Amino acid sequence: MKIVATDYYCMNPGDLDDAKLRSLSDFTSYDVTKPSDIVSRCQDADVIITNKTVFDKKILEQLPKLKFICISATGYNCVDIEASKDRGIVVSNVSNYSTHSVAQHVFAMILSIKHQVQKYSDSVKSGDWSRSKHFSYWDGGFTELKDKSLGLFGYGNIAQQVSKIALAYGMRVLVHHPNKRSSYPEDVKWVGLSALWAQSDIISLHAPLNDSTADIICQATLEQMKSNAILINTARGGLVHESALANHLHNQAQFRAVLDVLTTEPPKADHVLYDCSNCFITPHQAWSSQEARQTLLNDVYSNIDAFKKGTPINVVN
Repeated sequence: MKIVATDYYCMNPGDLDDAKLRSLSDFTSYDVTKPSDIVSRCQDADVIITNKTVFDKKILEQLPKLKFICISATGYNCVDIEASKDRGIVVSNVSNYSTHSVAQHVFAMILSIKHQVQKYSDSVKSGDWSRSKHFSYWDGGFTELKDKSLGLFGYGNIAQQVSKIALAYGMRVLVHHPNKRSSYPEDVKWVGLSALWAQSDIISLHAPLNDSTADIICQATLEQMKSNAILINTARGGLVHESALANHLHNQAQFRAVLDVLTTEPPKADHVLYDCSNCFITPHQAWSSQEARQTLLNDVYSNIDAFKKGTPINVVN
């Protein structure tokens, strides 16, 4: 069985133990694969491991030996599900590997905004503290998270973990998702969408990208939010209309956005949000703690091993 990993670097840049995965069979990995190289690299593969490399109907038709695609991620929009099914190609994904990693990143974002650690460190090193008459000084100070409202758009595994951390800080948690439950944990309240935008001090996005959620953050929703709210997106870039957000950030100096995902990745060098001083961006890394990537790699192994034994798991088609 020949296995080809088309964009292996994002999962394992070399710091993980992948001996079990490589022991499965003839294993070839590429850091990244251009669209023009997909067929030549994969034409003899029985199994493909992909994260973002796209396998559409046209590509699949040129890979007659392909039997199994293992997506090293939860989302599977990089594979034409119907075309793969028609060709008898099994497709599996991996889920719930990055819950703690993303939740931790969300609060790293919140605390970095609230406490301005980098700003004060730079200030101290520039001599401001040495010149101060006081043992303590501040420029704007910070407020506690206790009694603040955190709004969660979506309430899957990651959002629920974020909620647990928020409750430990003494925050109130508001959630909105399509299927309202009969009960929620104490201090967690389901609210309508307008109430979520209007009542939240911090809004964190945790929804999949689909027709109903695309550009959910737009001029109309931004105008419903508090002028000093913090918007966090660790989900999908397409949830946010980036031009509308840039305009809002320019007009509302106290509003802040912290984004780990953008609509196009990598983004262009002149991205519309780059000149917004109240926007902070990390490079789609919330999911990628070493522990989360090792879990992901282990689950990829389990998916392929199960397929090899004739009992595929985590099948999405």
